[in-house]
Amino acid sequence: MHVGDTALAAVIVSFESAALGAGSWITALEGLASATGSKTGELIGLGSDAAVPFNLFTGLAPEAPAEFLAANGGDIRVNSRVRVGGRAPELTILDESAFTTEADGRRFTAYGDWIRRHDVPFICLSPLIHNENLTVGLSVGRSRRQGNITDEQKRAYALMAPHVRAAVRTQMSLESHGERLLAGALESAEIAAFVCDAAAGVRLMTGKAEAVVAAGCALGLRGGRLRARRDADDRALQLALQRAAAPDRRAGQVAQSILVLGQGAERLVVQVDPLPATDWGLAIAPKVLVVVRSASTRAVPMHVLLEAYDFTPTEAAIALDLAAGRSREAIAAARRVSLATVRQHIKAILQKAGVSREAELVLAIKALG
Repeated sequence: MHVGDTALAAVIVSFESAALGAGSWITALEGLASATGSKTGELIGLGSDAAVPFNLFTGLAPEAPAEFLAANGGDIRVNSRVRVGGRAPELTILDESAFTTEADGRRFTAYGDWIRRHDVPFICLSPLIHNENLTVGLSVGRSRRQGNITDEQKRAYALMAPHVRAAVRTQMSLESHGERLLAGALESAEIAAFVCDAAAGVRLMTGKAEAVVAAGCALGLRGGRLRARRDADDRALQLALQRAAAPDRRAGQVAQSILVLGQGAERLVVQVDPLPATDWGLAIAPKVLVVVRSASTRAVPMHVLLEAYDFTPTEAAIALDLAAGRSREAIAAARRVSLATVRQHIKAILQKAGVSREAELVLAIKALG
């Protein structure tokens, strides 16, 4: 198949348009696949710990990206395409002869099943950008019938790849400008905040957030990602970050989460919110805003709670105990009542305060202090 200069130029223009928000990355990838006689075009972001912040496919079933993640396709131990491509210099052109895909599929059956089910046993790829926490890769996938990419098709691919890299860099530059504006606003407000990508990678943090990390208490950074110190807290935090990065609004999923992390005087209230999505379709942009506050509260007079929420004296006392970090069991023991009784009081407290979780109650009481 001979690919003319006009056809290649049209594909290059489509990538440039996608970067500026005037076109679609999917349309551009479809043009790349067509120009190389391939089944699918792909633009993928690969982070640490087998994270895949974004993965745009064409020519495959809609469920293919999710199934790729479920099969650990982003893991360098599973997928030699990711392993070899991740180590190669930018714009290196690698075809299927550089990988051990058949052996990968035999060793890791879920990944092998994914390749067979979607019929992409051959690939030609290039790492476009290597950053500290992200590699952006471009590829075309080919069916068993199409076979490995031909020399002429590879030449066409090699001509287009630098222009695709330039388009991705353009969008990343535009998004970086937006990040700087956001960082300035958060710093001005003197808020302890982290801005994260879809894989929990920290894109920026304010000075107060740096102080939280430096304190080495409930939150920290590990491999450039926001992590909680305690395992149970970290599981809750990672789930909250995932939900905020990709909320399932069709299922009515609430994207915002409020967590209380840590113990005792080190307890932190962590609010996780999705950032507004861009219309550009390439999920390189920051996705999640994490705001951190101390869970400790200044002494709030009981009469303030009585007036603010129409609590009974018992309810006000229990609300202050919760805000101070005491567990339900400790409250029950101190008051010499059953745990069931404390639960009933807490149910009434949350209802009167107009919140659904104890973490939200802590924030509400803190605001009164």
